[in-house]
Amino acid sequence: MGYQTDLLSVAEVHNLGINGVYQLSFNLISRPSHLEFAGDEPVRLLQALQVAIDWIKTHPQQAIMLVSQRLEVPVDQIDWSWDDYVFRLSLGNSLLSNLQLQARWAINSGLVSKSPPDFRQVLYSSPYQQMLAERK
Repeated sequence: MGYQTDLLSVAEVHNLGINGVYQLSFNLISRPSHLEFAGDEPVRLLQALQVAIDWIKTHPQQAIMLVSQRLEVPVDQIDWSWDDYVFRLSLGNSLLSNLQLQARWAINSGLVSKSPPDFRQVLYSSPYQQMLAERK
């Protein structure tokens, strides 16, 4: 919407956006039963994602063009907000904190009645740690 406002406004638009205020993350989730038999598939998946992220960072204009074509959105619109995006793989406290916050919200909203699980027991960091070690 910010792009459209900037594009269509007759007055000068001042973008008050602050980098890092809003974050959207995508989490990889699997069942433990799958991970028992997955072999090196989780590591290879993370490696492929890292290769894609590295490519996005080294070829931003090509990445913008691809996103523009795939989403059928004007290149200028993607370019307008491109610097606001951070592409990275991580497994840190922000994920754990976010899961805990969402669990409390679900309990307070009456969506679930149980206490939140210990998410540290749910996170399977081995493939991520292996992928990092192999990058060195």
